[in-house]
This record gives sequence, C-alpha cells and structure tokens, in this order.
Amino acid sequence: MMEFDFFGKTVLVTGYFSDIGYGICDMYFKNNARVISTYNRTYMIDRINSSVELFHLDLEDLNSVYEFINNLKDKGINKIDILVNNIGVCDINPLIFQDDYKIISLININLTNTIILTKYILKDFMGENGKIINISSIWGRVGASCEIPYSVSKGGINLFTKSLSQEMNSRNIKVIGISPGFIKTKMNKHIKDDDIKEIIGEIPLGLFGEVYHVVDSIKFFSSDYSNLSGEIINIDGGWML
Repeated sequence: MMEFDFFGKTVLVTGYFSDIGYGICDMYFKNNARVISTYNRTYMIDRINSSVELFHLDLEDLNSVYEFINNLKDKGINKIDILVNNIGVCDINPLIFQDDYKIISLININLTNTIILTKYILKDFMGENGKIINISSIWGRVGASCEIPYSVSKGGINLFTKSLSQEMNSRNIKVIGISPGFIKTKMNKHIKDDDIKEIIGEIPLGLFGEVYHVVDSIKFFSSDYSNLSGEIINIDGGWML
C-alpha cells in the first residue's frame, strides 16, 4: 500500500472555502504538510482549521496578488514546495447575455492572475523539485454551451500547464493539470434533476464524481510517486473520451 507523507513540505492551495479547496487542504494537513491557503470572502466559519494559515487573496485584482506575495514574505514564509491553483469561478449564460465586465473578471480570476500568481511563486518561493497542480475542467478541453468564458479560461489553463511544464524542465519542477468532470460541489447545485439524470446517462461509470476523487488524484500527482509533467489528467468517469 502506498504511504503518503508531505512532512517538511510547504503547500499553497488557493481557494480554501470551496469544496475542493477545503478537501485538498485537509488532505495535505492530515499528511503532515505545512498548509497555506487563501480566501476572498469568509463564510462557513465552521470549516476553518486553525492549523491552516489563511491569507486574503482576490484574484480579480492584480494589486491583491502583489499584496498577497508581500504578506507571505512579511510572515517569514520563504519557500513553497507545492502550489495548487484551485480558484475558479463560472457564469452560466449564453454569450450574448454575458456581462462584459463579468467576462473580464472571470478570465482574470481563472487565467490571467492565476498565471501571474504562479510567476511570483516560482520566482520568489519555489526551488528545484517543486510541484504545480492546476485545476482545470473538462470544458477546457471540449467547450461548454453557455459557459464560453469559463471554457476559454480553462482551455488557457491547459495550455499554460503544458507550456510551463516545458519551461520548468531545467529546474525539475513538475506541472500537472487536473481536469474534473461533474463533481458534487456547491458550484453544480444549480443543475436541475432532469439534467442530472441526462448527464449521468452520458457518463460510462454512471455516477458523478466526488470531491475525494479530485483530492486523491492531487495527493498522488503531487507526491514523490509521480514523475509526470505537462499532462492533463481527466477525472470524469470516462465522460469525455
């Protein structure tokens, strides 16, 4: 049986209060890592683990990225071994009804400022043998009606993952994309029962993914067991072959 131990590793996971973000942080904490995470608005106070170091970060605002990096340094944090870019937002509307500023905001959060944040983590905190895990989506691979900005941003994350992997070869930093399909999270609670039945019928395994499916894949691909880089790993029950 595989034993996972991240003792001595410092992990940064963006987006603590999402279902997946919380699960990732909890996994790393239970496997002995020092866990740093971020929030924009605090809610679900009952979820806060006092052992997770929380910092404010609003990825919509580039100045907040700069402030976050400075806050890490002010707290004496000088290394990040594993970065998990988990923050992501969506807006479900036909393109002609999408608000222009929401499009810009969504792409800034999901793509542009995620890239910039990663730049500074690499520049100021991450040495050789680091790991970067980018949370993408199956819609970044095949596109989704009424989720065009989201699909575009996640497609960009996939290419960012592949390009950065090539750039980081010389530093032995591994970069992986995790591409979930339909996962039972708050983000998908809006979907109607009839639509859920239809989606399940399209998934070969006949079920929705759970948060732990994503978390367990991250545990493996950020561990020393994995030597992959530049790959986008689908966690979708065979939905998009």
